[in-house]
Amino acid sequence: MKYISLFFLIISFVQGCGSEGEKSSEGKKNDVKSNQYEERLSDSVGFFYEVQYAHFENEEVEKKGATSLNHFLEEVENFPWKEQLELAKKFKKTSPTLNVVDSLSQTELGISIVAENGYWLFYVPEINSEETFLLEVYSKEDVIDVINLYFNRDKLRLKERFNF
Repeated sequence: MKYISLFFLIISFVQGCGSEGEKSSEGKKNDVKSNQYEERLSDSVGFFYEVQYAHFENEEVEKKGATSLNHFLEEVENFPWKEQLELAKKFKKTSPTLNVVDSLSQTELGISIVAENGYWLFYVPEINSEETFLLEVYSKEDVIDVINLYFNRDKLRLKERFNF
């Protein structure tokens, strides 16, 4: 039951980040969602990352700034996953998440913890699109593998991992 609650928190987070924007009668994305991503992308060139802690509101993130593969891997390793998971159970607001956005390819990768050794990765292959792909993994090695694929912009292998 507790995992179902976390599942809904993650789905709410993904939806809140613009993975499903509304379309007007002309088929254009909701300007609010588009502006949200434009603002995020204008802050950095290349890769940048954000954190969503367990006590944050659904759309609240802490912008951290530009990052590299090695720096982001250090952040993933040093992030207080277990403590944040316990707080997520307590607050029941959001799932602790690290997001990394590639402003050049306009894609996004998110890592959320949903169990002691269970992570959900979500991949947005085109920012402002309605597509989000989820992958559940049970080891940090799998998380690191997907992060490496993402930073190397290996879309073919990302498609294989996320089955799309």
